[in-house]
Amino acid sequence: MKKIIALILVMITALSVVACGGGGTTVTTTEPTVTDAPAISPSDTTDSSVTSAPEEKLEIPEGKFDDAEFVVISAGQVAYDDFSFTDAGTEVLDQAQYMRKTTVEDLLGVVINIVIDENKSGVGNGSGYKRVSRAVDANDADYHIGLIGGMDVSTLAYSSYLVPLAEAKYMDLEKSWWDQNANTDLQVMGNIFFTQGDITAAKSDCTYVIFYNKALGREELNGEDPYKLVLDKKWTLDKFAELCLAVSEDLDGNGTMDMEDRYGLYAWDDSILGMISAAGQKVASINADGEFELTIYNDKVLSVIEKFGNVAYNTDYAIQYQRYSNNGNVREKWTNDQALFWATSTFNTSSMREMDSDFGILPFPMLNSEQTRYYSTIPTYNSQFLCLPSVQEDMDFTSIVTEALAYYGRTIVRPAVYEKTIKGTYFRDEESIAMLDIIYDSFIYDIGQLHRIGNMNSLLLNMFRAKESNFASIYAANSTIAEQQIKAVNNGYRKVIDSWAD
Repeated sequence: MKKIIALILVMITALSVVACGGGGTTVTTTEPTVTDAPAISPSDTTDSSVTSAPEEKLEIPEGKFDDAEFVVISAGQVAYDDFSFTDAGTEVLDQAQYMRKTTVEDLLGVVINIVIDENKSGVGNGSGYKRVSRAVDANDADYHIGLIGGMDVSTLAYSSYLVPLAEAKYMDLEKSWWDQNANTDLQVMGNIFFTQGDITAAKSDCTYVIFYNKALGREELNGEDPYKLVLDKKWTLDKFAELCLAVSEDLDGNGTMDMEDRYGLYAWDDSILGMISAAGQKVASINADGEFELTIYNDKVLSVIEKFGNVAYNTDYAIQYQRYSNNGNVREKWTNDQALFWATSTFNTSSMREMDSDFGILPFPMLNSEQTRYYSTIPTYNSQFLCLPSVQEDMDFTSIVTEALAYYGRTIVRPAVYEKTIKGTYFRDEESIAMLDIIYDSFIYDIGQLHRIGNMNSLLLNMFRAKESNFASIYAANSTIAEQQIKAVNNGYRKVIDSWAD
């Protein structure tokens, strides 16, 4: 009943906003309209800072578009569906997505459609790249915006298939519904070609996190409180490893530690990449000249590999479960209290529905206490970013609808994702809610991983899978190729940026 009341309040507010949206069939050239937007009722949530509308207002021109079609292409290793909802459904997030879609359609007089192409067979030149590049090469404005996998969108960006987002007049990337960390980390030579924000709920489905079995923690950690460690900035890789080494039990008594036993840590293969990002380190970074620079080989990265390897490779206390034929049962084993920590992503949050024991969520740890902040990120294979294909019939139209979708994503969808789906449904304590606040405010984006510089992503994964730690030799064997690729990528971006300058 509380959900129904909250959604009714949202609908009433949304309709009142739409009613004031102005008439006509085209965008006017008058001053932008300043619009308030609805939010899920604060009485039905736990954190008013998330549910209330942001201080900034939606500023777009007054007018409607006479039922013009607005097409979104969602494509990649994972293709998230944010816009296909034709009714409210039964899930709170589906209801919010439907509400956002209809609010923007009514406000602007548009029809929003989405094309979904999930293809796990290719990256860099996968389904997202092919869909957008083919349309642009044919000079067809098939798609107004793309939500494209990270590796594909990177290739599109330096291959002249995307619009620099500064060309989108009514997209204000400084507003809170756009991720400011993405705008900083993904800016190349002063230009942003793709970004993240509240236009999609994708980030909430695939962020690196550590799940924590609180029941086991109370039994095994002698009063140590991981939540307090996080808040006190003492949640470091050394402390995390120390706590992982507190739990080990041969549950079936066969003398061999395997998937049937209890561990301090379940280690996902990709967690090594998450740990490197959590230390604030990147395969490649943008230097003072705005260009790519190889930055993966340094003392901090070597320290992460050594420290995390010391616990993840210890088969008495940790299990790299993907190396086992029955790894598909990992969710069942987790809900059966067979691990203290699980280094994974929010993709596995749904597993928590079946868990009887108290559980929580934590950010990946800092490298050491000298680090000033936590860093969260998205596994590259699971990421999607907003971009604009370079063939557009009406850039003003595209930018107006995009900005509205992002704004209402912030005020309608985000509360449903954050409060109801994640906070209200899965996590049962205020401490875990505080952890989510830290996690989602701490994003870092590695343009080196996204552009697959030197294939370092795969090299690091393969090293971790083989329980190796000698990254120095791997880097030495591949750094020349990485530097050559960086040179090619920098040249590609220069040509693209020069073409737009002309």
